Amino acid sequence: MTRCRRVVPLTWLHVVLQVWVTAELDGSGRLRLGADSDSELTRGLAAVLVRCLRGLTPAQLLEVRFFASQNGFHESGVSGG
Repeated sequence: MTRCRRVVPLTWLHVVLQVWVTAELDGSGRLRLGADSDSELTRGLAAVLVRCLRGLTPAQLLEVRFFASQNGFHESGVSGG
């Protein structure tokens, strides 16, 4: 991902690293995702998430979020800004 597309970094558990995420809908209403990080490990984890979630519809993404919240994955460690 080019630096010009990096918008707002996410801070995770006050660790000093940055993650940039872009999300767009393509012409058929499916997600186009991109992610980058200043950390190689986090960049790899983001790549796995992008690969798993790309091509989903917004409704399918909400189902993933519901499944995650019902199985112990919470957003409490993630904040924007």
